[in-house]
Amino acid sequence: MFHKAYISVILLCLIFNATAQDSTKRLRIEPLPSIFHTPETSWGFGATLLGYVSPADSFTSKSNFQIFLDATLMRQASFQTDFSFFTKNNKHYIQGSSDLSKFPEFYYGIGNENEESERCLINLRYFNTQGTFYTALKNDWHLGPLIHLQGLAVNNKVITHDGFEVDDMGYFVSGAGFSLLSDKRNNLLNPSQGHYISTSLAKYFDHTRASSGYLSHSLDARYFTRFDKTIFNSNLYTVHNSGIVPFRMMPAIGGARFLRGYYAGRFRDNNMTLAQIEFRRPLFWRIGVAAFTGVAQVYSEISEFHPSRFHYNYGGGLRFKLNKHSEANIRLDYGRTADSDGFYIVFGECF
Repeated sequence: MFHKAYISVILLCLIFNATAQDSTKRLRIEPLPSIFHTPETSWGFGATLLGYVSPADSFTSKSNFQIFLDATLMRQASFQTDFSFFTKNNKHYIQGSSDLSKFPEFYYGIGNENEESERCLINLRYFNTQGTFYTALKNDWHLGPLIHLQGLAVNNKVITHDGFEVDDMGYFVSGAGFSLLSDKRNNLLNPSQGHYISTSLAKYFDHTRASSGYLSHSLDARYFTRFDKTIFNSNLYTVHNSGIVPFRMMPAIGGARFLRGYYAGRFRDNNMTLAQIEFRRPLFWRIGVAAFTGVAQVYSEISEFHPSRFHYNYGGGLRFKLNKHSEANIRLDYGRTADSDGFYIVFGECF
């Protein structure tokens, strides 16, 4: 069933260490070429730029950034950035990301149940940018304001099985709120010990429709521990929205992050609850293995949530460590679900 799979291949044919000649420099930059494939985009090519800023002391976390630039044979393009910067002693922490894309994707409808035959292809132009400025509190907690902007335009006119006219799905949304964070991971790109707990509350406004917007609350809790050479990771992720939420802002199941094996956005609705675990273990040289499983469901109202409505996945994969400095991995995962599967080769861990 690999016609349902999402395939992204990053070739490690060139790794340039910008500081190889001077190990005393704090900035390290590594460019990588990339090639990937999805059923919607055909083959694509691009470049990835990884950056790390080592702190001058042992009390400050290592800052990092990633830049991704991709283009496909179908004349599609994507530009993405992701960064995490720490000031001295982690007094302040700036976290953010941006995404500018022109990519099609399959739309399956809203809700926790749908059929493969109900999907339709929609051509999207999409941008997303968000950032949070944290200030240190006591006991390794950080609190700060967040801002979030997202816009979407649809280029084709399709009426979906649930009655939406696709060309009317476009929107521009802005949001602001606060986020509370405790991040004790020993490595942001490939953690093996510590925890990550983030909860946020934000108010969003849809500037393309006459509505009062919606309120969104999220919780992302991750725990990492090591038993000898085996790393155990767990993740609880929830999103709850109240109000009228644009479809692309709804939490969704699928893709390389939320239940590998489902197509990204296979199930989406106002609310989502997800739990997943993963085991990773090094084998030899830079090669490691992983096994994972998880459950998730989406629902319009809290009253619809029920243990019998969970979707599940399971699978395993390989890991290739880029270098000993960053410990970042290229992961090759195969995930299965009740009615689909997926093969992934992507940069970075799932969580």
